[in-house]
Amino acid sequence: MDDRSFIITPDSFRRQLAAYHFFDVNLWMPDPSLQSFFDGSSLKSVLAKAGSYQIGRAIVATARGYRQSPVAANQELTEAIADLPEAYGAAMLAPDASYEPGGFAAYLERLIARKVVLVRMFPRKLNFALTDWCLGDQLAVLEQRRFPLMIWHTETDFDTLARLCERHPDLPVILEGNDKKLLYHNRSYVPLLKNYQNLYLETHNFIQYLGYEFFDQQQLGERLIFGTYLPANDPGAAVAPILAADIPESLKRRIASENLENLIAGIRK
Repeated sequence: MDDRSFIITPDSFRRQLAAYHFFDVNLWMPDPSLQSFFDGSSLKSVLAKAGSYQIGRAIVATARGYRQSPVAANQELTEAIADLPEAYGAAMLAPDASYEPGGFAAYLERLIARKVVLVRMFPRKLNFALTDWCLGDQLAVLEQRRFPLMIWHTETDFDTLARLCERHPDLPVILEGNDKKLLYHNRSYVPLLKNYQNLYLETHNFIQYLGYEFFDQQQLGERLIFGTYLPANDPGAAVAPILAADIPESLKRRIASENLENLIAGIRK
């Protein structure tokens, strides 16, 4: 490998950013509970910061969904993104969603109509079990729709995650490394990715040295989903490792946007 491939100048950085059409799966509304690396007081300002790194689209979540009422937070979120063409929604789910008018399937349909394209669960923060006996109707509907579910690795354990992926093979599950480094768990998540084709890994905390190269060698690059964790994380920390990675340009494009686009396109009507 030519050592010059690791050199990124400001001009080349800007050119590469524009070429990959980054689509962020992990952007959050400003919230007092979230540390922020810049003074962003509104969702528009956070999206503008993402745009300065040529991140043209983002899936937005709100911390209110795991601190208070997920249903109320979802209402607030969908209102906030309604008139923002670059923004989509990540709704928060808990068992309560099954008791919404018309049942969970009808509730999910209403969320989809308001630009929600994935859901998140926080079973430890919200005190419920990530199991079929607790969430069976929701998991069945999500799997039938192939609707992506995103979860922090600190909100579950790897055995539970394996059972979830095995029992629901048509349910796309995105694992996010938060709020502790995922680095220390690669001996667990790599075998999981190899065993379960419906498991994906969000990248903002994917900081393993030569990790992208390893995933390319192991033919796991299709399972990486780009995310920044804005505004708590600098978007440069998320995009730079992809730009610098010694992997094919086609794989960089897939990680930057196409893998996520394919997940959303795969949602069933």
